[in-house]
Amino acid sequence: MITLLQTTVQDAKLHLYKLIRTYCSWVFINWHQLSFLSFMKNDIKNIKKGKRGSQIVFPLLAVLSATALGTLPYNYDNMNNNNLQLLSLPLLLPVQASVLNTSSLSNNVPIGSNITGEDILKLASLFNDQPFQGGQVSPRVAKWVNDDVFIFLQFDERSPSNATAINYIGIGKRGTFCEEDRPNPDFVHFHKWNATEYRHGHGSKAGEEGYWLMWVATGEFDVQGRHVKPGIDREFSPTPPPPKCDGST
Repeated sequence: MITLLQTTVQDAKLHLYKLIRTYCSWVFINWHQLSFLSFMKNDIKNIKKGKRGSQIVFPLLAVLSATALGTLPYNYDNMNNNNLQLLSLPLLLPVQASVLNTSSLSNNVPIGSNITGEDILKLASLFNDQPFQGGQVSPRVAKWVNDDVFIFLQFDERSPSNATAINYIGIGKRGTFCEEDRPNPDFVHFHKWNATEYRHGHGSKAGEEGYWLMWVATGEFDVQGRHVKPGIDREFSPTPPPPKCDGST
């Protein structure tokens, strides 16, 4: 019975010690972010002035210092005897290594370069499908990737031969002009597959057949009187659809 009680007490001490050790390590790492540690700063000021500080500042600073050095004062890993043993455990090393590795990776992230005119022409030559028909000329090049979806590139100039940048990459999905058929709100524009001129192909009537389009900007630039940043452009030529494909409300 006594042995069981001693084991229980020792286990409790072990868990308490590990909890305090983990807490102090976390406090040390996040010192600059913790406003509640101001009481320690005030204690230190009072001690410098010869005044009495709180009882926690010295043991906490001792544990923080030991943690920073990677040396913890006691070993509770061996509980077969009641003697407290010195333990050298680099607690912060994994954390420090992680921080250093992150910094190292950040410094080694590859840096790209602007695409060349020659590469634009080569890339555009692969996007040689024509989802828009009827005589209209699309201001972008497209390539089918399956039965219902094509991807497209839109350059800073209408003609790839004059382009110096790819402003947008995008997705076109075959569908019907109505809200219930729209894939999601990121597809802001609907364009009919058949039109005599491109400007006449924008979605206007419920039930029209064509494609839902989504644009993703590749950089910062000005277009349509707006300043665009990298990411999905939810303001590119929006065509608000009617709720139902049959025109009902």
